[in-house]
Amino acid sequence: MLFLMLFLIFLLLVASYEFYFGLNKNYRLIIIMPVIYILYFLAGFNITSPDYINYVDMINGIGGINEFFDTKNMDYKEPVFSLLIVFLNSLFDDVQIVYSFISLLSISITVYVLFKRSPLLFLSMALYFAHPYLNKEVIQIRAGLATAFVLLGASFLMDKKKKSSYLSFLLAVGSHFSAIIVIVPLIVIKFIGRKKIVKFVLFSLVLCLYLNMISFHKILFDILLGYEILPPAVAGYINWDEYNYSLGLMNPMLIKLLFILFVIHVYFRQSILENNLVYVSYVFLSFSACWLILFADIAIFAARITSITSVLELIIIPYIIFHLKLKPRIQFFPAVLYCFIMLFINIYIKKMLDGFSFGIL
Repeated sequence: MLFLMLFLIFLLLVASYEFYFGLNKNYRLIIIMPVIYILYFLAGFNITSPDYINYVDMINGIGGINEFFDTKNMDYKEPVFSLLIVFLNSLFDDVQIVYSFISLLSISITVYVLFKRSPLLFLSMALYFAHPYLNKEVIQIRAGLATAFVLLGASFLMDKKKKSSYLSFLLAVGSHFSAIIVIVPLIVIKFIGRKKIVKFVLFSLVLCLYLNMISFHKILFDILLGYEILPPAVAGYINWDEYNYSLGLMNPMLIKLLFILFVIHVYFRQSILENNLVYVSYVFLSFSACWLILFADIAIFAARITSITSVLELIIIPYIIFHLKLKPRIQFFPAVLYCFIMLFINIYIKKMLDGFSFGIL
């Protein structure tokens, strides 16, 4: 676990140099390559992950082409993830290689987008490493793959490449069905004009707060459970006390999102109208905040969805820090503190991992 802290310190040291002195594209590329390798090794070959055995069983269960199309295997419904496993199983006999490739794909997509979009690549990498990476690429590899495709889709959306964007979002849904929720921010982007988006977001936040106060989520889930509309897995989580607890409206995730939105409102409101990166990030993070408020009393439902759509914080936080005009330039230090706090919480309080043990070939 000490290595994780030291690795985060390394990322933040490079990030601080990049922020205060600049780092050209070639140097960024040279430094990021060993970082990718380390992230791949830690995620792809660690066998102490809480979900590792389940994924190994899933990979073996899906099998190759012949086994996949056997009707006995139709429980594996995420088509993109399942077909990817079929393809990899056809290439490799070792389940560890197959498992590690999924993590490598997620990491590669994420780093590609951050390299392209973030003005402070290594701050983005530190933010990524402190929480999303540990939670997804190291543990929930299907959700990690889906989140990477969501990030890629949002990046294409910033370039107004709609076909590529929608294809990426479809790949996300095909990797993990929870990513279907991205349809909501996409509808907002499609039908709510930029000039009205700020008022729409403020109205939505107030509405979701009101619905939370009247326990709308209980009414909704009573109806969905009564008509057996919810997938069995989701219904199981809702009835499981270990996951079905209240986050409350003062949970750190919501406070962070609201603070980011506040900073955008105060310092970058004009950018919402003029900058696609800010606009797309603003819509996705606003949806994340609304969802978290609305379903704050159902932790698993609130946190899992929010973790997928809030991935754009890896781009917008460095963007804000880089472009914020403060003297002295102290805005970098809150991000450093946040990274340390998140990593400390994840490894020492939440205890996401019981150390590292590597199964290699």
